[in-house]
Order: sequence, then structure tokens, then C-alpha cells
Amino acid sequence: MGIDFNGVNSNQLGKTSGRQSNRTQADPAKADRVEQKAVTQEQQKQQKQSSVHLSADAKSLKRLEDAAARLPVVNRDRVDAIKKQIAEGNYKVDARRVADKLIEHEELYNPLYHPANN
Repeated sequence: MGIDFNGVNSNQLGKTSGRQSNRTQADPAKADRVEQKAVTQEQQKQQKQSSVHLSADAKSLKRLEDAAARLPVVNRDRVDAIKKQIAEGNYKVDARRVADKLIEHEELYNPLYHPANN
């Protein structure tokens, strides 16, 4: 006497009923559709992973960086004006301003600088 579980009884170990064997035999066209769907989903996943969206602020910043990169590094007009003043003997050095700028530079770029310790 065997016990029947979903079309399989203990006398048929290792065998499947006709109903289950129909399930395991796949339709080749359906298998191709399932495989194509999996490939398409994988492609969509890869596309989502590799896409980048920049905010309006990032785009604006990029435009500003590009514009700044096109500007000359040296202000030729200012250099020429100072050269002319030096040649004519009219250029004056503001020692206080130079000293203030040196201190400002140290405060900004030297973390060990502490005016209170000097």
C-alpha cells in the first residue's frame, strides 16, 4: 500500500506522474522569451547603473569652471600699469598692507600659526 502525494506515491519513487512531466517539459519558444526577457532586464539594470544625472547647480558650476579656465592667469593690464609706475618712480609700497596680507596668509594656510602665542 502506497501513500499518494501530489500524483506520486511511495511505489513510484524517482518517477513522476504524467501531470508533472508536462510541467517540466518547457516550450522552446517560451524558454526563448523568458531568456530574452532576462537579458533585457539585465541590460536595463546596467543602463540604470551607468547613467549620471547632474543637478542644475552642478551644470552651472561646470560652465563657470570652463569660463574661468579660459581667462588669462595674469592680468596683463595691471602688470603693465605697475611696470610703468616703477619705471617712472611713482610706485609706492604700502608696508602695512603687505604685512597684513602676510599675516592673513599665515592664518589661512598655516594651522600651527597662532598670533596669541607670538
